[in-house]
Amino acid sequence: MSNQVDKLVFGIAGNSPGYLAQTGEIKAFSQEVAEQNGPKALFPMFVAEHTSFLGTQPFSSDSLHLPKEIDAVVQMEPELAVKYRVQYHKDGSVSDLKPYALTVINDVTYRNRDITKLAEKKNWGECSKGISNHEIMIDSLEPGGDIDELRICGFYKRDGQWHQCSEDVAVSQYIVFYQALTDWVRDRINQQKNEGVLHNALALVHAAEQPDSITVAIGAPSYTAFEATHQLSVGDEIAVCLYQQSEFQLSDLPRVFEQGEVVGERNSSMILLKQTVS
Repeated sequence: MSNQVDKLVFGIAGNSPGYLAQTGEIKAFSQEVAEQNGPKALFPMFVAEHTSFLGTQPFSSDSLHLPKEIDAVVQMEPELAVKYRVQYHKDGSVSDLKPYALTVINDVTYRNRDITKLAEKKNWGECSKGISNHEIMIDSLEPGGDIDELRICGFYKRDGQWHQCSEDVAVSQYIVFYQALTDWVRDRINQQKNEGVLHNALALVHAAEQPDSITVAIGAPSYTAFEATHQLSVGDEIAVCLYQQSEFQLSDLPRVFEQGEVVGERNSSMILLKQTVS
């Protein structure tokens, strides 16, 4: 099905084993938080109508614009994203989240940007993020069934060759997934304060006028050893792929990228996001 960008899009920091340490992003957190097992925080990518940079809609399904700074180090982050229906208590806190769709996001990150908030590495203007035009409808995030068949990975193409950028992992390999993920997101929205590099998550929900649907990108797999220090350049092509392992093999994917198949438009065996860097 077609995918619309929600008024509020969050990301999760630290939901893939070893990722924060590999990228150096763990340094943004206190030692106490860094040593905790599991995801560390929510961060905003887009908050509709917000008066800061967060109010700029950064998502594109085909283009990626690098920052204007010539020394910017920019890396792709292929992520599974869960779309939730949101219910609220009378006091405005979140009472329940109902997962209803899956899509993919390229959570592109400006690694060497000086920041006061983590989100400043994530949104530097229009087309600084990627999201697929398509989504897979789901009834729940429960173990078993088609969800357990899904894998995610990322590639980029340079000089005519596709390079596997991130590890190819099952979505069940996230540190927190299934109902535990939904519970964590709900609790984090209600409890995360404006501290250090983090935003007050519930305040952002209110700034977006308590939307009835939100999107949460739940983390990127670790990079392959060869691509851990990759930097995106003008002219690169990017592919973020969510696919069913019973239908495709990892070795099939570059061929699919070249054919330009938008498999997610026809069935639920793959969702593909392709962008060109400019």
